Parts: sequence; C-alpha cells; structure tokens
Amino acid sequence: MKNKKILFASVSFGIALIAFLIYWFVFRTTKPKQNNNPPVKKTKQPIVWTDDSFPLHLYSSGANVTVLQNALLEQINPNCLPKHGADGKFGIETQTALTANGFPSSIDQATLTQIQNT
Repeated sequence: MKNKKILFASVSFGIALIAFLIYWFVFRTTKPKQNNNPPVKKTKQPIVWTDDSFPLHLYSSGANVTVLQNALLEQINPNCLPKHGADGKFGIETQTALTANGFPSSIDQATLTQIQNT
C-alpha cells in the first residue's frame, strides 16, 4: 500500500512537472507577435481660405475682411487684433475679437456697416 502511494505521488509529480515545462517553453519563451502594419500618420487638414463675399465667416479672406478688421481696430478696440492685425484673413483672432465685443461670428453687410459706424 505504501509503495502504491509513493508510486502515485511520483507519477503525479512527474505529470505536473511535464505540464509546467510545456507551459514554460510554449508560452514563456515565445516572443509576442510584432505589428507589421505601418503606423498611421495623422495629418492636419489645410485651411482653405474662401473669397470675401458676404456673409464673412471663419476662413474668409479678401478686401471686405480687411475692411472689417480695420473697422474693428479703429472703431471698437485698437488692441483687439494683437497678433495679425488687419491681414485680410478672417481667422480665429478676428472671430474672437467679434464675439468678445458682442458681434456675431458671421458678418453680413449690414453688421459690417454697423461696426464701421460705431
């Protein structure tokens, strides 16, 4: 009886050792798969400046935008366009100057006249 218990314990230990070694060599020594896909590059979309027809809005450009910016600088606040000034491009700075002074971010001809006459 004692020999059967020793034999059973030895066989069980042997099976457990073999299972552990298989696990170790199969799962621990294999390298993770490499991703062969090239990384996706994120690119910024270019800004497309549109003509200066009314209504003037973000990314409009031209003579009417310059008139608007000069009116903002002369009539509203001479410091409202500190970075770009009256460059003829309706960018974030112009939009911020308009909304900070209570005007809409899209300007029609009547609103431009109102700004000029302020």
